[in-house]
Amino acid sequence: MSHLLSDCANLGNTQLYSNHLSLYFDVHTQCALMCKQKPASLALLHQRIQMAKSVKRIPLEYDLLDLNIKAFVEFRVFHTIAQMPFLHLTHSTTLKQKKTTSILIDYANLRECFGKRPKYLIPFLQGRIQIELYIIDANLVQEGKAARTYEFYYNSEQATVGEYISLESDGVCISMQLEEESIQLSIKSLQITLPTELTTSLIKQSPKSSPIIDPFLFSPKVNTFTPQVGPIQPRARFQSLQLEDIAQTPIEEWTEDLQNLEQIRGNVVNFVKTQHGSRLIQKHFTTCTQMELDQMLQEIGSHLPDLMIDPYANYMFGSLSQSCAPHQRLYILQTIGNRLVDIACDKKGTHAIQSLVSLISCKQEEQMVENSIKNNIISLTLDSQGTHLIKKIIARFSEDRLNNIFNKLMDRFIQVVNHQFGLCVLKDLITKFKNNLDKSTVIINKIRDHLDEIIQDPFGNYGVQHVIDVYGDLKCASIIDKILLKLIQLSIHKYSSNVVEKCILETSPKTQKRFIKQLSQDIICLELMKNKFGTFVLQKALQEADKLAEADLLQQALCRNLPSIYAQNIRQKWIEYLSKK
Repeated sequence: MSHLLSDCANLGNTQLYSNHLSLYFDVHTQCALMCKQKPASLALLHQRIQMAKSVKRIPLEYDLLDLNIKAFVEFRVFHTIAQMPFLHLTHSTTLKQKKTTSILIDYANLRECFGKRPKYLIPFLQGRIQIELYIIDANLVQEGKAARTYEFYYNSEQATVGEYISLESDGVCISMQLEEESIQLSIKSLQITLPTELTTSLIKQSPKSSPIIDPFLFSPKVNTFTPQVGPIQPRARFQSLQLEDIAQTPIEEWTEDLQNLEQIRGNVVNFVKTQHGSRLIQKHFTTCTQMELDQMLQEIGSHLPDLMIDPYANYMFGSLSQSCAPHQRLYILQTIGNRLVDIACDKKGTHAIQSLVSLISCKQEEQMVENSIKNNIISLTLDSQGTHLIKKIIARFSEDRLNNIFNKLMDRFIQVVNHQFGLCVLKDLITKFKNNLDKSTVIINKIRDHLDEIIQDPFGNYGVQHVIDVYGDLKCASIIDKILLKLIQLSIHKYSSNVVEKCILETSPKTQKRFIKQLSQDIICLELMKNKFGTFVLQKALQEADKLAEADLLQQALCRNLPSIYAQNIRQKWIEYLSKK
């Protein structure tokens, strides 16, 4: 300790010196008592420390698989003489298995709350390390039990700054490094490879379908060790206990297919909330009877909204929807009616509700869905998950059932068309009403009236392109006319120039000639030649003009305006481009 204090003082680290000095006086009395009472023990300890040898640094193995078995590791570093624990760390982790069963704690990269990365420092250059290993299953059903105790002695007084000190024995490897600034040892990693007999026992007892709870926990400086499991999700713990109580059947016996739903009667909710249970029941739906489905729906009825957003149970609804009769789908829709919007906006729930809506076939079912979403159409449309439900409804429902959605979207047209998710819904609606004259006219008029706000928007410009593409330039004549009136402004803009190119490339020859004629005017041609986006428009127009035998008109305009371009690099590029024509 005195050697360490002098090194700190020489380095000029006042705060560190003060801390170690305090530690020195704290253990001084303990040292004196130990020296007086147990001289023989101290002599043996000193001998073991002097004989301690480090090994070559062993690389960490990260290529491992989960086993559903918890391991609690208690890491103590003892003062050389006083034999009181200076550093006391406890960790919980999940056992790993590939070639061997291992526990790996990477201290160098552990992060506490708020992403902080602490250092685990030992101010003694020699001493004793004790590691105790406790085993418990991942669902925290069994009591923890001590599996192994490991003890190491280390001596790093001869080590150089920055050097790694690795201790290895009985499948346990501790890696430490001598810090440059403070002359302390920094703990880097701990890896424990368990004996074969213990590994075999753990694999046999491990539940295969149970979820892993709290994969990492950190609790430093605990005086008395008690396995700490942190905040446990009530559903997951209850689920694990219930699974073992299902017909008094062990988990291992559920690897076979379900013969009938009677086997899990009374425990369906907990069963489908597990990965394995969800898979089994999905497979069973393909062969079960309608009576079995009725009985199951009655049991899980009040839990349907929660099951739809469950990480595992939500997958069940794809198979369930395909096996349900209309009256059973009605029952599900009626049960989840007031929570349908919340489910649709959930990352998991949106898949469950889409699978149900995609199979709707009767008017009563459509009416129930309409009533559930009628006050939330815009919020669903603009939600990253809810938008999929609206798109599914537009695809599946008849046109007369979409009046409410249509009216709501038209009332908030600009907000919807200029939104990332709203645009996708609107494009589906435009396609849906392709042959509906009244509805298509309303959409075209909306775009024409708000063209300036839409055409230069990153998303809105795609809405304009889609309308022209689906309805054709004949129906969209009013939009085309408005674009031609502002051809310069729209052609030199990053987003609206895409619409101009669309009009040049994918409209009728008559409309294409109108654009080529406009672009051949000197004032328009010159402005576009000087702009990056305008150049793209002119080049696309020249390509189409070749096909329509109108190339001479536009090419003459380009050559005529070349001398008016003062930027040498732009003029040179146009000269090279036109020389190839």
